[in-house]
Amino acid sequence: MPDTIGNIAVPEIAPSGTFPIVPDYPHGRAQRPSDFHEALGIVGEGPLVAFTTPRMEDKDGDGKQETFVGHTLDGQAHHGWGTSHPEYVLRTCAGNDPAGDTDFFSLDQSGDVTNGDWRKVYSGNSTYKDNFAAGTSFLVIRRSDAKGLQLSKPGDHAGVSCAGWFRSRPPAAC
Repeated sequence: MPDTIGNIAVPEIAPSGTFPIVPDYPHGRAQRPSDFHEALGIVGEGPLVAFTTPRMEDKDGDGKQETFVGHTLDGQAHHGWGTSHPEYVLRTCAGNDPAGDTDFFSLDQSGDVTNGDWRKVYSGNSTYKDNFAAGTSFLVIRRSDAKGLQLSKPGDHAGVSCAGWFRSRPPAAC
């Protein structure tokens, strides 16, 4: 019987190189000022050695790098992609057991908004719930959204993560 988080079965990942994965997104929310949507996607049982680094590739051999290879939410790359800070709002967790000190299984809020709540922790530039899911690989991704509140259910969102289980070689194309 597979491990579960809530009612979602955590998939097992076979060691087979680099591959696209469609994660379950059990938790997501609009980010204030409602210009973004952020989601936490469960990739599978860890540990993964690496996630693919987002990049552009020439997939059709015409010499132009027109194909985005990386993690997406609703068909969009994370909103830091293509900026001077491509690492913004893409957080990946390999799924080590025990979990790392900053592998919070939580969406984040910008700034220190712990307000004395013992269940929250301020780390880096964000506040997280002090939750961990040791042995579960996941990613948190934020994408741009139209201005204003966009009502949706978690099941309305879909994503792709490029992940790989590697023993001794670097990530290949997803």
